[in-house]
Amino acid sequence: PRSTLFPYTSPVRSFWPEANPLEPWMLKLHGAAMIAALLGLGGLFVVHIGKGWKHKEQRAAGLVLSSLLAVLIATGWLLYYAGSDALQSWSGTVHWTLGLAVPAAFAWHYLDGKRRRARATPRDSGRSRAAIRPGRAPPPSPHRSAPASPGGTPRG
Repeated sequence: PRSTLFPYTSPVRSFWPEANPLEPWMLKLHGAAMIAALLGLGGLFVVHIGKGWKHKEQRAAGLVLSSLLAVLIATGWLLYYAGSDALQSWSGTVHWTLGLAVPAAFAWHYLDGKRRRARATPRDSGRSRAAIRPGRAPPPSPHRSAPASPGGTPRG
């Protein structure tokens, strides 16, 4: 038998017949992390993906990441519920490989979006050029409180 968690790095050998004793706990931790990840992914569908779909230049990276996550979820389910050894072996290999690829796809999506936002918005956060020149006061904020009365207390 091979190790479930590390099938390519720690095969069970004849001189070491047992798997790592921490493996069951690591798999339980992995399953608990999956619950949190699926909750977070649900939040992404509600908030981020709907708003982000308008940005066509980020669609490819978002679709790649979403597709990888969908296959990762499906292969994780197959690992737990598939009855066939061949199907479990195949889904384990795919799950392991995609598990290593998802962080790279996420980094691509995140960094590309950050780079595009930096190019699209000026560094001065929308203030006019006159407002950021040295020696000039910034324009008044529309959210300012009421001016103080001569006695020092706010009016209103």
